[in-house]
Amino acid sequence: LGRMLGGLAGAAAGEADRAVAGAMARAAAGALCELLAAGALDSASSLRRGLQAKEDLLECPGFVALLGPEAAAALSAAGGGRRSEDVESSRADEDEELDDEP
Repeated sequence: LGRMLGGLAGAAAGEADRAVAGAMARAAAGALCELLAAGALDSASSLRRGLQAKEDLLECPGFVALLGPEAAAALSAAGGGRRSEDVESSRADEDEELDDEP
């Protein structure tokens, strides 16, 4: 999504196209920030995937340029500074339980 919006803005012929792409980028980033902030991601797996989405979007320079500095800073801060690699898999617990069964 980030690459697509960044590419759209780069290839956009007019300022109106760039404004629409920017609005779409801010809406996507805002929705992701809300999910990460509201605790709506109820499992470790969901949280990890949400953080991965945030990290992937922040790695797209075109997407970050569309966001602008304030929205980019908000997206970067979403999730309380946690990284996806810091979240343990909820599936690991299930796998351990299966290993313990006779």
